[in-house]
Amino acid sequence: MASLHRIALCLALLAQTSHGVAQTSHGADISSQYEGDEELDKYDPSGMKDLFQNMDEDEDGYVTMREILEFGKHTRQAMSFNEVGEYLDESDTNKDGKVSLDEHLRAQEQNPSEDQHTQDEARQLETKKFEVADLDQDGLADKAELAALLYPEAHPETLEFVTEHAIETKDRNNDGTLNLKEFWDTEDDETAEEQDDSFKLLDLDGNGQLNHAELKHWESGTFYTEMAMKEFMQIVDTNKDGKVTIKELEANMHHPKVVNSEAASHFMDWIGHHSGDIEPSDEDL
Repeated sequence: MASLHRIALCLALLAQTSHGVAQTSHGADISSQYEGDEELDKYDPSGMKDLFQNMDEDEDGYVTMREILEFGKHTRQAMSFNEVGEYLDESDTNKDGKVSLDEHLRAQEQNPSEDQHTQDEARQLETKKFEVADLDQDGLADKAELAALLYPEAHPETLEFVTEHAIETKDRNNDGTLNLKEFWDTEDDETAEEQDDSFKLLDLDGNGQLNHAELKHWESGTFYTEMAMKEFMQIVDTNKDGKVTIKELEANMHHPKVVNSEAASHFMDWIGHHSGDIEPSDEDL
């Protein structure tokens, strides 16, 4: 039951942050940072080299930011596919090969909030998401529909829904956008300002408001991955040509700022997945 517990916990965390999809592991992107020299043992040089070869899509001996992000996107989709299969097996109590809304809600309630109001909001959100993900509207979610439900960042319909939901629930002045305090769902100036750097990076037009497209970038779950990989490139790309060679990687793979980075967490997850050699079929994605 470990997988069901893990996914239910992610859904509970989503409901408690409420009003929107934080960069969570169901969006594949909360990453615990590696800390301390002992974490060097987590790095297998051969694993990093193999990962480099896999990311080098055009086999030109260089890895670009685009190649890293594309590889990460497809890997997260494959990892989510594996999680969905486990979730289906564990939450499909009547063994009909699909998950009903009741079965999904029961799975989520394995990690209930202590606050009844939050629990009610969570049920309402999950019910609406289920309806959006249920593409054939038969009241049941098959494997593909479960993927859209559990990992909305990878599916246009549910990503659109969670973005709209975030605006509807946080937009206190009803202008269709989110300012800094609305985005972080706080009235405290100091709390909001502590997170101002992230907000400014999302606010591409610099007008102090996040519009639908800018917020969707956050809801897609890729924001922190992109930031982590930019920091990685700044360290490893020593000649600043926008590409990383295998020699640059070998020279910097044990650099403390790499070892203790969020990028390291992503890389170790990707290595762990691909070492299992498990990929979804075209029909499943």
